[in-house]
Amino acid sequence: MSNSTSFNYLHYGHALERLSRSAVIRAGGVCLKQDLKRRLVAESGRNPHVDGVVSSFGSPRAKRIDVAALSVDVRRSIQLRRFFQAIGCRGFSYRVSQDIEFSSPLRPEITIRVALMPGDGLSYPSRVRLRLKRVNRNHYFEAGLPSIAFALGMERGSDWFILVLQSDVASVAPAACRQHFRGWRKVLLGTILRLSVDRAEAVWLCNSADVLRACDKRFTRRSSPPDSWRGIYEETATFFGMVPVTLPEGINIQVLADGDAVSATSFFRLSTSSATASRVSRLVDEVQIG
Repeated sequence: MSNSTSFNYLHYGHALERLSRSAVIRAGGVCLKQDLKRRLVAESGRNPHVDGVVSSFGSPRAKRIDVAALSVDVRRSIQLRRFFQAIGCRGFSYRVSQDIEFSSPLRPEITIRVALMPGDGLSYPSRVRLRLKRVNRNHYFEAGLPSIAFALGMERGSDWFILVLQSDVASVAPAACRQHFRGWRKVLLGTILRLSVDRAEAVWLCNSADVLRACDKRFTRRSSPPDSWRGIYEETATFFGMVPVTLPEGINIQVLADGDAVSATSFFRLSTSSATASRVSRLVDEVQIG
């Protein structure tokens, strides 16, 4: 993966199946969106989901559409659906952004900084697109849009330690937005696994109780992590088949530069050569090549 890799997922109702079989789409060319809609209706009947994909493809404000580019994204969406199905997720469009910078200073050891980002050229339901443009409180923004989710971690020898998995959008946004990005934690860790191939021997993930201990004490007054955090850390680790491991010596899992050191010994571990990591990597590579 490069520092910015986009995945435009055109899964909306039954639109993907209809578009993947369409001779009109395979013919390519550039035309008005309204003309393309009329040709698609003439080919296989009216479908509101197909209309929605065509209307939002590229820029929702654009009147013309590159049908060849749409055809490519339809083909990639079919492949991307295999990835989402493999991780038990409905799926959504996103862009992978690496080496992200936060307004709050992070420890220099925090070299793994990955975000799933939305994009103006990516496909979203109109309500979700509108909500994303109205978000004004989020840990990270690019081009005026908030991160869907982000991960922070560090490299220790030949291993990657993931210390934070977080989605502000999925925790505080309206229900329609939260539902659209369900499964973000699996998509994010799957992205980490793909990025770690050939760069690390194993990926390690914190547990929710230790993540809570490392939170900024000015904002945290809890004695135990909420159930949603256990879903983000423990349940994600279980889903990917990560193995609980106790280190002989603790490591500092604090990500904030001005935060107190927090030592942890308990993690979940997955080898990057495992069958799970290999399958995730292959499925993502198929989308990029396709």
